[in-house]
Amino acid sequence: MAQHPERDALERKPKDQAKNAVYADKTKSRELIVKELLDTLSPERIAWLAEVSDSFRAFHQQVGAYLKALLAAE
Repeated sequence: MAQHPERDALERKPKDQAKNAVYADKTKSRELIVKELLDTLSPERIAWLAEVSDSFRAFHQQVGAYLKALLAAE
């Protein structure tokens, strides 16, 4: 099951350590990782990912801006 590691930036960790920190097991298949992430997706998990991953934070901000513009256009 995916976990919430310490709040160190994931980009500063070697790839295998970052993957293990997020997914709890770096040997899992991509399909299993995606299923577990979707099953555990919550506002808290999204906030945590935005806090510890610069790239996810940028993506999250882009999605938020897009949704805001989409709602304003209605």
